[in-house]
Amino acid sequence: MNSERNAETGRGKVDALGLKVLAQAKEELFLGLRYLFSALNSFEFVPDSRFPYLATDAKRIYFNPIRLCKQYEENPVLVNRAYLHMTLHCLFRSAFPKSGVNREIWDLASDIQTEMIIDEMNVRALLLPVREAREVVYARLNKRVRVFSVQNIYHELNAMPEAEKGKLIEWEMLFKVDDHDLWYQNNDQDENQQQEQQENQDKWEKEGRQVTSSISMFSDGAGNAKNHLVKTLIAEGKKQVSYADFLRKFAVSREEMHVDMDSFDYGFYAYGLSLYGDMPLIEELEYKEEARIEDFAIVLDTSGSCAGDLLQSFLNTTVKILSESESFFQNLNLHVIQCDNEIQSDTVIHSLEEAQELLSDFKAKGFGGTDFRPAFRYIENLKETGELKNLRGMIYFTDGYGTYPVSRPPFKTAFVLKGDFDPDVKVPGWAIRMNIDEDELA
Repeated sequence: MNSERNAETGRGKVDALGLKVLAQAKEELFLGLRYLFSALNSFEFVPDSRFPYLATDAKRIYFNPIRLCKQYEENPVLVNRAYLHMTLHCLFRSAFPKSGVNREIWDLASDIQTEMIIDEMNVRALLLPVREAREVVYARLNKRVRVFSVQNIYHELNAMPEAEKGKLIEWEMLFKVDDHDLWYQNNDQDENQQQEQQENQDKWEKEGRQVTSSISMFSDGAGNAKNHLVKTLIAEGKKQVSYADFLRKFAVSREEMHVDMDSFDYGFYAYGLSLYGDMPLIEELEYKEEARIEDFAIVLDTSGSCAGDLLQSFLNTTVKILSESESFFQNLNLHVIQCDNEIQSDTVIHSLEEAQELLSDFKAKGFGGTDFRPAFRYIENLKETGELKNLRGMIYFTDGYGTYPVSRPPFKTAFVLKGDFDPDVKVPGWAIRMNIDEDELA
């Protein structure tokens, strides 16, 4: 009995010590990263020996008391970094993964994202030499990813050739800090728990906006990490509209030359027969009004920075959306134009069959520099000559880096950019900007 009581007392002391360790780490981070005060102060601390070290559900930090105290004894900086690591997971909302993601790759992408920012921070409470193996990973991703959002990193890792996938296991060991099991409990939650989870996600979205707005007021040693942090928070904070919904906004309402049979009143018809014997009463029929795309133009950026497979995927997705009954106009007049710094080709499509032919035979042409102006001049000329008389709009699929027209064109324009929002891409104010997630591309 006494031994059990002593063991319980001992566990209580270790738990209490673990709570002090996390409180101390939070205080250290407060001093160096004042713009993260509210975010760092968002957690309840819960001792839980089921976890090997640390874990968070974006409301609480669960800690293994013995492992935490041992880590603090070895190097307090490692605990500080782990605390910030989990906070950044929540700020970037990688702790709320979408259903269907590859868990191993999502976890790795999340860890790389947070550790890269922490490794760049010149803050005393976080300083450790950056391992050379990590530098190699950062350099590789920097060549391919402009915004270090978890989504962009996830897609880059997912697209690695099979021959290189073995590196992912090495990288997992290189970047793993905390346990992510609690992130994937949504599938087993009831309606109230899901509501609570959504409120928690909204809370962290608000925290992200607060950090973005307050970060410039504080001067510290964060350096490039601050820039990465702001860019990533802006990207993660953008509410994404699906490309399908976005494309339908370019549809134009007009009356089709056929009746709406749903508006036919059979009761009125039958009443006339019963009243007059052989003379039905027929109410004037209504015409069905549907949203249909009229003349339309799609421009594909075929400069060297845009891959042919990506262009093919974008076309596949667009044709699939246009072919849906509610948005595919019977007399479609679609121009699919390829342009790098000059017009490379223009394929005119009048039917779904012609669109399918384009998809099966598509070859990207160009791969020079990026200049958006030739495509605008070309489309304006088509509009003036009547080839695009009822032009509803133009979509330009690109990475966003190129020379834009100075003045607004006489038609609605949207630039569709792959990946998360990148504040370094300066789309003109007269154009609509849409970021399409790679998951939406067929």
